[in-house]
Amino acid sequence: MKKTMVFFAAAVLLVFLPLPVTGQGSVDGEKLLSEAAAAIKKEKSYKATFTYLMPGEAVSRNGVLYVSGDKYRLTMDFLDRIYDGRRTYNIMPDEKEVGIEESSSATAGNSLGSISDILNTFARDFAVLSGERKGTVQYLRLTPKNTRSATEYVLVGIDTATKMLVDVTEKSRSAGSTYLKVTGIDREYKTEAAMFSFDRGKYKKEGYYIAEP
Repeated sequence: MKKTMVFFAAAVLLVFLPLPVTGQGSVDGEKLLSEAAAAIKKEKSYKATFTYLMPGEAVSRNGVLYVSGDKYRLTMDFLDRIYDGRRTYNIMPDEKEVGIEESSSATAGNSLGSISDILNTFARDFAVLSGERKGTVQYLRLTPKNTRSATEYVLVGIDTATKMLVDVTEKSRSAGSTYLKVTGIDREYKTEAAMFSFDRGKYKKEGYYIAEP
């Protein structure tokens, strides 16, 4: 369950931080993905809001992402994820647990910590193809190269007029689909350093178990 939550968090980040061109799959799809990536990456700091619908649920939930350079904070009801430039902190309120991971573990191929870790993982593990088009929204189909992956495919919708991300659907082979819709991106939002700091004392006081790397 914990791995599923962490992977879903990485998939959420994928919506706002698309993977780089890999030289495989659809040329048009990769070009559009690169343009969408450029539109987001040129912003040094921003706030993005979204709704998401988990498999088997009828009501959407809200989430928010704060980004400053390579640092970010992703907040959803089941997970608060902080990356401070060196470590990733996965704070799980329901389990009263904090998992800490060193970004350098990406060299072992098992990290989904920093933005670059996530981009490299998806670029390595997924092929990009152009999918259907609905009005100005072009869908890109990301298919895992590993046929044993729990994910069947990921659909990313990009508005071709604005080059902005619209939505993403992750289709699992067994657990149904997870749907996420972008509701807003505030490019003028001023992030504060405290947003990307983990307050160890606070969580210890609240009785959280802290799993060190």
